[in-house]
Amino acid sequence: MSQIYFLAALAASALLSGCAVYTPSLPTVPLVQQGGQAEVQASLATFTKPGLSVAYSPLRHVVLTADGSFGIRSRSDNPYRTRRQASVGGGFYAVVGQYLHLAALGSYGTAYSALRDQGSHDTITYQARYRPVSAQLSISFLGEGASGGLVLRHTWLDVRELRRNGQPVTGLATAYFEPTAFVRTGRGPWQGQFSLGLPMVDSNARLDLPRRTQRYLATNAVVVGLGVVLRPHLLGQGH
Repeated sequence: MSQIYFLAALAASALLSGCAVYTPSLPTVPLVQQGGQAEVQASLATFTKPGLSVAYSPLRHVVLTADGSFGIRSRSDNPYRTRRQASVGGGFYAVVGQYLHLAALGSYGTAYSALRDQGSHDTITYQARYRPVSAQLSISFLGEGASGGLVLRHTWLDVRELRRNGQPVTGLATAYFEPTAFVRTGRGPWQGQFSLGLPMVDSNARLDLPRRTQRYLATNAVVVGLGVVLRPHLLGQGH
């Protein structure tokens, strides 16, 4: 029973993040181990945001990434929120021994976000355009049938436009610390992945905002993700 309550609490927290202008996407964590390997991942974050990421290692210890995600909430939902985001990046990785995978990645992207929250007395709308810039470190364990790890990501938002009810405003929190844990299961080219993120507004970037406004402009919510990973280099190897 306690597990049911725990999962329900995660779901409620994840869905409440839909009230914010910015909600974090899942980090791309490729577990490529040598040049020529690639990974393709399809994911669903916070139950409403599908995403697709691609990673390729052109040389040993070097990896390039690209990802995109968008929101799928109905316009009849309250609050209604939509988001489109795409980014590209790259970095370095190393495999220590047989089981330890270390990586350092950076990315740069573009995003659009809009929300509408209809209350009993008024309706609040926000539109935002921003460019997320991220840096992350990851440490992962590579197993035969299961792998997992921890990602420490810091994201800065270069806000290009922020409007409340059609009028230009300021106040969007622009720095986030986004730790994420993940587990992969499966042998061969196909794996399933579960991710759990706990993003927090960077303590150095907190703003003195009214409580009612803060829930729109500063995100502290759980991000739950489910995904499927394809490793093309293992296709046709009889796993």
